[in-house]
Amino acid sequence: MWTTPPLVPVTPEDWRYCPLATELPYELLKKKLINVTGVVSELSGMQPVSHRAGRWAFDQNGLRVLQELGYVVDTTVTPLRTWFEPSYTGKQRGCDFHSAPFEPYYPSEDDVTRPGAALILEVPVSAFLNRPLPPQIANWLARLPRNHHLARGLRWTRFVRQGWLSPGRQTNGQMLIGIARSLIAYGAPVLNVTFHSSEMAPKTSPSTRTQADVEDSYQQLKILFDYLVHKVRVKPVSLSEFAASYQTPSPCLPPSMALR
Repeated sequence: MWTTPPLVPVTPEDWRYCPLATELPYELLKKKLINVTGVVSELSGMQPVSHRAGRWAFDQNGLRVLQELGYVVDTTVTPLRTWFEPSYTGKQRGCDFHSAPFEPYYPSEDDVTRPGAALILEVPVSAFLNRPLPPQIANWLARLPRNHHLARGLRWTRFVRQGWLSPGRQTNGQMLIGIARSLIAYGAPVLNVTFHSSEMAPKTSPSTRTQADVEDSYQQLKILFDYLVHKVRVKPVSLSEFAASYQTPSPCLPPSMALR
């Protein structure tokens, strides 16, 4: 976002610190998102209505701007994850989504990690445990800090661990299926599968250093999609389609599957 016009300095050395969207003044953030929205509209011939913030940087200012620009769904929130890192001031920057809901929700206009009365539907990235457990137990275990002695013990025994629906070097197709199964058992109405398109080429990220890594990522997705579409009978939808039809989920219906 810091390279999107208008190019107004935010820090003494923007090229080094690469300011996050959450570090931009509200008016500057709005101007940048207006420009991005306009370019996407011009190139695609369609008004964009779904959004994900770069580097997972999304807060109440971003929510406010999206509402003003007519967006209907955001998918930046990553439950169980914290993106804190040092800022140029020596303090912390980034977002803490650790306690955010696993299921879709309309966020508070004061805190995007809590349900509230905003007009934009938040569809979090699907993250949970890799083994189905009773919902209350699963929710408690998933929320344990990673350095908690029980969480460390469960990882060491490989009984259960956290993960999200995204291919990569640290996972495999069966792990992704396990996360999907646990979210379905939990009652999630949507499975939000995510990956960066730029990662689907060699030497573009730590997850795809070689062509073999790329092929493995595609294979992981194939294993996951074959399971979800043919065995669970999920309905593939876009984020905007899901937002348009979203209502309180019924435990009798299989979830939808959104890709981002």
